[in-house]
Formats: sequence, structure tokens, C-alpha cells
Amino acid sequence: MNTVDEILDYAIDQEQQAADFYASFAARAEKAGMKKMLLEFAQATKKVCLQ
Repeated sequence: MNTVDEILDYAIDQEQQAADFYASFAARAEKAGMKKMLLEFAQATKKVCLQ
């Protein structure tokens, strides 16, 4: 990674992976509160990617 664009692309990719991680765990969560929290994490993380 040498350019700003490469660094930003990497950071966005990492944020997307985190959002996917939270969403996948939310899909398997048995407790409603845990599912809600994980989905909120996923949504907040995706917002970072869109900014």
C-alpha cells in the first residue's frame, strides 16, 4: 500500500468485512437483544463505508 487510494480501499474493505461479520453473527443470535445489537453494529459499520 503506497497510495492514499490503496489505503482507503483497504480500510473500506476491512470495514465491509466487519459489517459482514456482525451481520452473520446476528443471523445466528438466539437472544433478541444480542441480534439487535449486532445488527446495529453492522449498520453503523456500513455507514462508515458509505461516507
